[in-house]
Amino acid sequence: MLGRTTLLFAAAVLINAASPGAARAGYDQARALLEGRAFGQARNACLAEARAGEPNCQALLGHLLDQGLGTGKDPKRAAEWFAKAARQGHPRAQLHMGFFSENGIGLVENGKQAIEWYRKAAGLGHAGAMWVLGKRHNRGRWVERDLGRAVDLFRRAADLGFANARNMLGMMYERGRGVAEDYGLALSHFRRAAERGGLADAQFNLGRMYEGGKGMEVNEALAAEWYRKAAAQGHGAAQHEVGAHITASGENLPDWRAELNQALKAPGTKPAN
Repeated sequence: MLGRTTLLFAAAVLINAASPGAARAGYDQARALLEGRAFGQARNACLAEARAGEPNCQALLGHLLDQGLGTGKDPKRAAEWFAKAARQGHPRAQLHMGFFSENGIGLVENGKQAIEWYRKAAGLGHAGAMWVLGKRHNRGRWVERDLGRAVDLFRRAADLGFANARNMLGMMYERGRGVAEDYGLALSHFRRAAERGGLADAQFNLGRMYEGGKGMEVNEALAAEWYRKAAAQGHGAAQHEVGAHITASGENLPDWRAELNQALKAPGTKPAN
C-alpha cells in the first residue's frame, strides 16, 4: 500500500506549474493520472515532454524512479532526471539533488555540491530548502557554522508559512543561538507552529515550555494537553511523556529521507523556467 510520502510529493509537483507557453499537454495528462495513482501511465504520458526538456515532467520522472512507482527503483536514473530539471531552475528537483548529493543516492557523495543545490532552491524561494540550509549552517555540516545565517534562513522560511522553520526559530530563541535568549519569543514561535501548522515537534516543545515554566509559570495541565496532541501524531518523546504508544502512520524512513519529505511540505515556489 502506498504511503503518505508518495501523495505528498505528488501534490508538491502538481502545484509547481510550468512557465506560461511551455508545451505541457503530457504533463497535464500525467497530473490527472497521478491523482488516480496510475503511475505507469503517468510516466508514459510525460516521457516525450521530459525528453524534449520540460522540467516538470523531468522532475516527475525522477520522482517515479526514486520511489519505484510504475517502474523499478533506479536512484541513478532518478538523479539524471532530477539534474535535468534542476539545471532549468526547478526548485524541488534542486532540493532532491541536494539530498542525493549529500547522501550519495544515485550520485557520488558530495556535501559541498549539496549545499550549492540547497542554495539554488532557496534562492528561488523554496522554504523547505531555506530550512534545510539553515540546519546545515546551525550544525556546521558541509558549510561554515554560522548561527546568524541559520536564524535568517529559518526566519525567511517561517515568513513563507513553513511551520518546521518556525519551530527551529523558536529553538534558536530558547537556546540563545544566533539571537539573544528570549523565552517569550520562543514560546510565540512554538505556539504559531503548533497551532497554525499542527507540527508535532512544536506541540512537544510547547509542552516542554509549559512543564518547565520557561517564560511563564509552570502549567502542567497545558503541558499535558500539548504532549497529548503531539503524541497523537506519533511523536515518540511526547508519547513517553503521556505514557502512551500510538502507532504513527507512514513509512519507516532513513533520516535523510524523512528530512526531505518534511522539506517538500513547504509552501509553493516560483514556477520552473
